[in-house]
Amino acid sequence: MASLRTTRNLTMADAPNPFQLPNITKFKIALCQLSVTSDKSQNLDRASRSIRFSVEQGAKLLVLPEMWNCPYSSDYFAKYAEDFDNRDASPTLSMLSEAACCHGITIIGGSLPEWDHGRLYNTCCIFGPDGKLKAKHRKIHLFDIDIPGEISFKESDTFTAGDQPTIVDTEVGRIGIGICHDIRFPELAALYRKRGVDIICYPGAFNMSTGELLWELVQRARAVDNQLFVATCSPSRNSTGSYTTWGHSTLVGPSGEIIVTSGHEETTVIAEIDYSNIQLQRKSLPLDDQKREDIYKCIDLLKRLLQLPGDNLRYAHYLFDQIPKCRNQFLWTSLIHSHVLHDHFGQSITLYAKMHRVGVSPSGFTFSSVLNACARVPALFEGKQVHARVVQYGFLGNKIVQTALLHMYAKCGLVLDARDIFDRMDDKDLVAWTAMVCGYSKMGLMGEARWLFDNMEQRNAVSWTTMVAGYANNGDMETAKELYERMVEKDSVAWVAMIAGYGKCGNVLEAKIVFEEIQMADASCWAAMVACYAQNGYAKEAIEMYKKMREEKVRVNEVAMVGAISACTQLGDNEVAATLANHVEEGCERTLFVSNALIHMHSKCGDIEQAWREFNRMSIRDVISYSALIAALADHGKAEVAMNLFSEMQKEGIRPNQVTFVGLLNACSHVGLIEEGCQYFELMTRVFGIEPLKEHYACMVDLLGRAGQLEKAYNLIIYNIGAADAKIWGSLLGACKVHGNTKLSEIAAMHLFKIEPHDAGNYVLLANTYAEINKWDDAERVRKMMSERGMIKSPGCSWIEKLG
Repeated sequence: MASLRTTRNLTMADAPNPFQLPNITKFKIALCQLSVTSDKSQNLDRASRSIRFSVEQGAKLLVLPEMWNCPYSSDYFAKYAEDFDNRDASPTLSMLSEAACCHGITIIGGSLPEWDHGRLYNTCCIFGPDGKLKAKHRKIHLFDIDIPGEISFKESDTFTAGDQPTIVDTEVGRIGIGICHDIRFPELAALYRKRGVDIICYPGAFNMSTGELLWELVQRARAVDNQLFVATCSPSRNSTGSYTTWGHSTLVGPSGEIIVTSGHEETTVIAEIDYSNIQLQRKSLPLDDQKREDIYKCIDLLKRLLQLPGDNLRYAHYLFDQIPKCRNQFLWTSLIHSHVLHDHFGQSITLYAKMHRVGVSPSGFTFSSVLNACARVPALFEGKQVHARVVQYGFLGNKIVQTALLHMYAKCGLVLDARDIFDRMDDKDLVAWTAMVCGYSKMGLMGEARWLFDNMEQRNAVSWTTMVAGYANNGDMETAKELYERMVEKDSVAWVAMIAGYGKCGNVLEAKIVFEEIQMADASCWAAMVACYAQNGYAKEAIEMYKKMREEKVRVNEVAMVGAISACTQLGDNEVAATLANHVEEGCERTLFVSNALIHMHSKCGDIEQAWREFNRMSIRDVISYSALIAALADHGKAEVAMNLFSEMQKEGIRPNQVTFVGLLNACSHVGLIEEGCQYFELMTRVFGIEPLKEHYACMVDLLGRAGQLEKAYNLIIYNIGAADAKIWGSLLGACKVHGNTKLSEIAAMHLFKIEPHDAGNYVLLANTYAEINKWDDAERVRKMMSERGMIKSPGCSWIEKLG
């Protein structure tokens, strides 16, 4: 059963198809206005005779009425309904198929009651000249009417509404289908027009009330508005039934003229259709060129933009893109502003650029919106371009635009440019003063920020919070606390700034005091406290805070999730790791930071496979993603896989950092890949220009030491590291023990004794080195030195962690 019903969603935003004459431009159409009885077989015979008569008159397209195989009554619909998928149980479809095939005619089969999976539909079937079912249209708009004293009927009590427009390409042109009440909705007809339909066929059964008032009117309106043919076919009038139809089956031309119409009796009317009249009408009166879709869409689209976030906003953006040649400034500006409101800053800037290319003049509100987007990215280059346009269009004196420019430069770190605009403003309001204070605070220029703050005529919560956050971010917690305690109205931003500030300074106790003083802490405050605990090594407290946060039904945001994952990484607790991973699956947004933290956590908890899975499901990866997994692979002895991942990272164009090379050098060290390790060290220093850290040197010393190249390792320490730490000298000492080099062992040990005078392990390692080559006197001398200094070797131990 081939269905030509359109498969894509048809919307009013579809661009109109230019009119093309079908292969057949002239043909005859038959409208069969049938008398309907309660005898189905009799109804089928009447239809069959009418079809035969129409063919004899030369008709190539035939239209039957609505509900022609049963009376138009809810008492009959279910009884007469047929299952169209079972042709043996559908005598009506079998008759129509045979008639279409036998006579070589296209039949618009009126409408019939259809059963489908327990639901009843009012359905029109379209058959081609080969007798095959080309499409089905289920009535979209169900007819409910209640006119006191005249008629009461509710089609929705019986039928289920269809949900698809139907367009059928036939031998007599492209046909749009509607059933009765569908004709009342001009949107459907306009949609068909846009999709290149030549004629719309409406099997219908208007009643005596609506028929007299509307039947001819709506047919002519649909035809003239869309400049196409409209054909309607009704059952003949039967005054003895419970529902009396109007009759008057009609064909209307593209200029709204009635070509043919019947009375109310049973009859078949034949008329000629000439599609060239459509072309002539549209050429004489080019309505498509005169339409202003940008204005028609404006109000509805703006409501969507301003009310619906996320995916709905993207859909609204899609609809906007379908509006041809939009030159409506208000609509462009509202779209730009709405994207800013929903944090789609890049798209706002792109829209502004497109608006400029189209030639739509911006308003002050346009400029302020796009400058806000530039500030939030930040996008300094684009912001400067907007600034130039502001000057060009004469909006530099606009206070709102001036403030937006000031804010943009301040956010981008160009405080001198921001101050220049600030000084040029004739009437500086509270917003401008606060923006300038914020700019100085962001750059750590707290002296300049404080001078402005002290000289403000008035301050609001934002002004105070900006100063508190500025001092806290710059580590001056004493001044931050002094201003914080003077604040009359404290808000979430101030609380988070204080907690985070104390966290950076390592003062967890003060951060906890701030948190406990908050009467109604929001999600950001909870998250700041979780992060504070985690970054200061209070891993258990961070996990407990996270658990309590969930118990209190506080929304877990990205900061809280990353903090809890970081704490779990410090603990290495597999059970907590599994729980946190499940929480992410259950609904926490899987951002780049969350995924990076999960990779690190899984690897530290020994689950390298889970770390891999997390990496592979990421749609966006950065240097941290790759570096974390490379380090994890190195720790698990998978050097070759780590190096392959680094190659993939380079192909993706992601520049490695110092952490990346620590992982690579560790990987080479664990499996003794000396040549590769040296190549990576050269790549790091010479190609990427990364200054080696002590961690890199420690890896190289360990790598060379494992290979027995002790002199080379020693020279690397002497000539490259100003003050080697215990880890570096410890790596050399350990390698000397393995290879029995007492000379370098003594040198390394002497450095370690100075750096870590109370670490007994260094003494034991040196003594064991002597013992390995039977220098018992030297070994005893070192042990005696330990005894004289009161050092005791810590006893070894093992443990088993019991779960449950």
